Amino acid sequence: MKHDFVADGPVRMCVICRRRFPKAALTRHVLTPQGNLSIDPEKARPGRGWYLCSDPVCALKFAKYRPGARRAAAVMRKTRIALAVAAQPLAEKDSRDTDGDSLDKGGKHA
Repeated sequence: MKHDFVADGPVRMCVICRRRFPKAALTRHVLTPQGNLSIDPEKARPGRGWYLCSDPVCALKFAKYRPGARRAAAVMRKTRIALAVAAQPLAEKDSRDTDGDSLDKGGKHA
């Protein structure tokens, strides 16, 4: 992959356009305890960071960006399915509790 810079140190990727830049050229954002994204000016706060380039188009898209939204939606979907399955009424009689099991013919089993 061709880059417009010479990497003199760490390289990070813009979360929106997926282009690679020197870490110093990007803005790092982290989640606050309230779940909001905030700028990490020192680029040293603990936790997962999202890097954003200086392109105005990326800034507009990043304003709508919600980290983890796809994963949260998948977890919610799986939870709804599990709850729906758990809420289904059980059959009055389980099919294994029938008289005259198909394997039980009165003879010896191998």
